[in-house]
Amino acid sequence: MNHLASTEQQLTDLALPRRHEIDALRSIALVLLIVYHVFVAFQPFASWIMFIGSSESLQSAWFLGELFNSWRIPVLFLMSGITAGYLVQNRPVGTLVSGRLVRLVPPLLVTCVLIAPVTPALFQVFDGEPVRYMPNPGHLWFVWNLVVYMVFAAPVFLYLRYRPGNLVMRWFSRLSPYTWVVVLPVVLMIVTTLLEPHISVDNFSVHFLRFWNGFACFVAGAVLVSLGDRFWWGIRRVCHVSLPVALALYLMRMAEVGLGSEFAELAARTAESTSGMLAFLGYGSLAFARPSRVFGVLNRAVFAVYIVHMPVQQAVSLALVPAEMNAWVDFGVRVVLTIALSALIYAVVLRPVRWVHPFFGIAPLRSAPPATGRAPGAARLKRPWPVRIGRVAALYLVTPVLALGAVAIHVWPGIPGSRDTDDSMHPEALDPEDGGRDP
Repeated sequence: MNHLASTEQQLTDLALPRRHEIDALRSIALVLLIVYHVFVAFQPFASWIMFIGSSESLQSAWFLGELFNSWRIPVLFLMSGITAGYLVQNRPVGTLVSGRLVRLVPPLLVTCVLIAPVTPALFQVFDGEPVRYMPNPGHLWFVWNLVVYMVFAAPVFLYLRYRPGNLVMRWFSRLSPYTWVVVLPVVLMIVTTLLEPHISVDNFSVHFLRFWNGFACFVAGAVLVSLGDRFWWGIRRVCHVSLPVALALYLMRMAEVGLGSEFAELAARTAESTSGMLAFLGYGSLAFARPSRVFGVLNRAVFAVYIVHMPVQQAVSLALVPAEMNAWVDFGVRVVLTIALSALIYAVVLRPVRWVHPFFGIAPLRSAPPATGRAPGAARLKRPWPVRIGRVAALYLVTPVLALGAVAIHVWPGIPGSRDTDDSMHPEALDPEDGGRDP
């Protein structure tokens, strides 16, 4: 016990430098998702996911959406694992897990109850249907996954923290970073084969069906970042290989080059997805490793902006329907207004009211360590009562329900929403030419 306490103190005393590229890439990924959601509204399948569309379609330009459709969500899971794996090197696992859950669960709950139901309600107004209240996670569905991943991965964090020289890390440290382009797709393909037999080429990019693929990306991020400087050195080199690999596989897919079997097609899609993620991380690390005032501000605001953007997008689309503009002009106007109005809501409504910050994922401002010898964060913070209640509910009420619900949906057959139930009502059941992508 004394040895464990001594090791804990030594690990806690290590001060890790902040990785600014993580903040920048997280912000860029969420902004790209906002633009992607607006683009989806101009596709024929928009009405299936209750997006208010346009009289003119941009279906002929959908190849632009497919350019990053296979990795846009997995890279969020990978980056979340990288963040968690990086932080666990400098703080107790219990503190890390509880802290991340408090950051994720209240926004998810608020979105399910208050924000996401506005999206289908506005579509019902547009479609002339009776307006119904429909609680759902909406565009924050992946946050539910992240909550469960944090709980499931706690043993992995413990192992990485207290056994930094374990067999897996020694093996990874001996590998050339260029082998990541091969090893990671193999690992993800094994996960798909064993745990996701319901996944085919047609629904490969329907990411809300790919719970275990996301978990594998999350754990892979935590393991890779535990390599320390070797990871950051390696990712900046392997990106020059992974980018052409991702582009070549994408062009083959767009040209409908047959590979002879479903397994080969899935393997190619997995390699494309992994290569796209590695390229995004590598070039992002090369470009954004230095601190930036812009990304410092954006990183604090972007999650709240993302939370409110979907109702804003629907409202903007509803207002612009009578204008009947050229499709590309309409798309540009919707992107600008959606981002601008969402940022305005953050700046004018959410940021000034400090007690709502935890419920919209707004991180507290970082301050310098106190002048005394007391460790940063050791003093008990005086939080408003809504925040205290929200923290307790997030950790001890909502999180267990979300974890058990995820297990029920993804492990036990026959439960509504599980992978073994009838999926004919999902958008991916449509003909690929007519739609079938998750938002």
